[in-house]
Amino acid sequence: MTEQGVYLYAICRPQDAAGLAGSPGVEGSQVRVLDVGELSAVVSSVPLTEFGEEGLRRNLEDLRWVEAVARCHNAVVAECFRRGPVAPVSLATVCFDDDAVVSRVRTWRAQVLEALARVDGCTELGVKVYQRQDEQSGLKEPVPTTSSGVGAGAAYLQKLKADAQQRESRSQTLSAAVEQVHHRLSGDAVASRRHPVQDPRLSGHAGQMVLNGAYLVAAEEVERFRGHVADVAADHPDLELVLTGPWPPYSFVTLEAS
Repeated sequence: MTEQGVYLYAICRPQDAAGLAGSPGVEGSQVRVLDVGELSAVVSSVPLTEFGEEGLRRNLEDLRWVEAVARCHNAVVAECFRRGPVAPVSLATVCFDDDAVVSRVRTWRAQVLEALARVDGCTELGVKVYQRQDEQSGLKEPVPTTSSGVGAGAAYLQKLKADAQQRESRSQTLSAAVEQVHHRLSGDAVASRRHPVQDPRLSGHAGQMVLNGAYLVAAEEVERFRGHVADVAADHPDLELVLTGPWPPYSFVTLEAS
């Protein structure tokens, strides 16, 4: 029989974990719930051939495997979130057995209780901001003139300097606009975070990402926040704002395995 480990998805309150047992988990597993006092760990049993140290080292190099596990992981966390506040655990967190999970939950107890109270009644919305392509093209490097003489060379150098100054000015204007967007959106949120901007190859967007923001918003304020995003976008026609979510509060409570 293949040795089994215990995959940990999230931690929530017992009343919110009711009914989760038997839901589909990663690699065809079934979700189980381990009650630990006033907290519940949402887990499933997984083969250590795939989720042990060596298996993970191999599988984490396989993007298809990672995507499949991430989809299942997120689906379980989303189902927890649908029922109440949840503290997601980082992807592919595997413990040796149920006792190890219980020990970890007890270690995290104070942190988790504080986090659940903080995100109770809230959801995460993402706002990705892109510089429009016509704006990001900027100034092209000037083509050297074919004219000869000192005067032509001096004019070319002056043109280079002027163009560099204009690009710097545009960059400063863009940075100020991004700061203003984040500040305005943060004012309507319980909490906010800025993630690293994504490369276009990862974002799938042709424009250059200049802000990757996450905003914790009270559930009853979600529609107002959506409207505020539209207002901010209208005030910044040179930027494209893309709203995503609602999501479980990954950016604000995700527990990292030590």
